[in-house]
Amino acid sequence: MTARQREVAALVLKGLSSKQIARILHISPQTVAVHRRAILHAYGVHSVTGLATVLRMAPPTLSELFNSMPPLDIL
Repeated sequence: MTARQREVAALVLKGLSSKQIARILHISPQTVAVHRRAILHAYGVHSVTGLATVLRMAPPTLSELFNSMPPLDIL
């Protein structure tokens, strides 16, 4: 996974929408959608729930990325 895909994955797992992720990362919602599809495909899952399960069991670096992100106050 690329660094950007890791960022998108972490935000997806926090429950943010593509539009919210796009605003945070300064990319288009369509680009977020492309990253989401690539992430799901890379892990062989078809949903965010499946992705959450896989990433929580992944090597510590991905789990640490998700767990170390500060709360977002933009919602």
